[in-house]
Amino acid sequence: MNVAASSPLPIDVPVRVPRCCDVRQKRKIRFGFKANTDPLDVNAFVAAGEVRSRGFDLSVAGYLAPGWRVFGTDTHADAAGTRDNNRNIPVGTRLANVPTNSLAVQSVYEVQGGDLRGLGLGGGLTHVGARNAGTAAATFRLPEYTTLNLIAYDWITPEVKVYLNLENLLDATYYDRAFQNCYATLGLPRAIMGGVAALF
Repeated sequence: MNVAASSPLPIDVPVRVPRCCDVRQKRKIRFGFKANTDPLDVNAFVAAGEVRSRGFDLSVAGYLAPGWRVFGTDTHADAAGTRDNNRNIPVGTRLANVPTNSLAVQSVYEVQGGDLRGLGLGGGLTHVGARNAGTAAATFRLPEYTTLNLIAYDWITPEVKVYLNLENLLDATYYDRAFQNCYATLGLPRAIMGGVAALF
C-alpha cells in the first residue's frame, strides 16, 4: 500500500510536508545463500522461508525562502523473518543490513541576484542506525553512523553547472554493509568530489 500527497513548490512558497505511508509485504524470500530443494523436482529450488518488511517514510521538501531549498526524509523499517522452513532462524530475526531507523537532511542556498547569482552553498547530514551483519545467526552488528557533507556549485551558464562537494566532512569511520557474517565493507573516508553537469 502506498499513500502519498504532494504538490509542486514554486520558489516563493513555504515548505509543504507531503504525508507518506509506505507499507511493504514480501513473502517467500530466500534466507542467506541457501534455498531448499523442491520436493517435486530435484533440479529446482524453492524459497527457504518468508520475511516481512513494513514501516514508513516521511519526507519534507521545499523552499524556506527564495533560493533556500531544504529536503529531509526519515525512514522506519521493521524487516524480519516470519517463517524458516529449515527451522534455523527464529521468527522475528531482523534481516541483514536493514536499519530500523535512518535519517537524511539537506539544505542549500542559491544566490538569486548580483554578481554571485547561481552560486549555491549548503550541506547535508545522513544518519543510519545499527544493523545485523547476517540474517542467519548474526554474529555481530554494524554500528550506527552519521556523516556530514558540504555542497558547493555555480551555474556558469544557464545550462552548465560546476560543482565541488566535500563528502564525510568529519572523516567518520563507518561500515556500509556486511556480507552474511563474513566481513563488512568500510564506508568512504573524507573525499572531495567535483565535476561538471550540463542540461540538454
